[in-house]
Amino acid sequence: MVGERPKPFGEPLGFDPATSTLIFGDYDAVLVDAMTTVAEAEALADWIALHNRNLETIYITHAHFDHFYGLSVLLDRFPRARAIATPKAVEGIQMYLSPPVQQLARRMFPGQVPTKLVGPEPYEKETFTLEGHELRIMEQGRTDCPDSTSLHVPSIGLIVAGDVVYNQCRMSSATPPPRAGRIGSLR
Repeated sequence: MVGERPKPFGEPLGFDPATSTLIFGDYDAVLVDAMTTVAEAEALADWIALHNRNLETIYITHAHFDHFYGLSVLLDRFPRARAIATPKAVEGIQMYLSPPVQQLARRMFPGQVPTKLVGPEPYEKETFTLEGHELRIMEQGRTDCPDSTSLHVPSIGLIVAGDVVYNQCRMSSATPPPRAGRIGSLR
């Protein structure tokens, strides 16, 4: 994701790389975070399809647009999937879906932002399941964004931390550091 130069001098706008995580079992899958641009979301959709699983849920960890602007591309490709986030995150997402912020994003990153932008639906519970395995939503509070969350999958020792941990920085002192976990089958 590279933007135009904001002035006639200086570096083009850019962002740190974002990540999405696919957690899957024998038949179904959960995606954590949905990327930003059309190209990123299309590549992510192709990668998900390679795993030949039913994408049930797309979980958005927090309100930053680089974690959900690609959501409409993914939902078009996987129409049976549901997109969810905590109610607080959904509330924060509304700002990034407002017309002025959408216009700014399209001006800053011409031709890269999806035409249709959608947000996830609010999810009130603290857990959901994937093929009988519990996935726990961990509300982290303020990190580099208010109301950040992580997703914990106890059965495989995985914490998907969103922006709570990135760039070798731990953003919150209120939570324990994540453990390394194997990404892949829940078997």
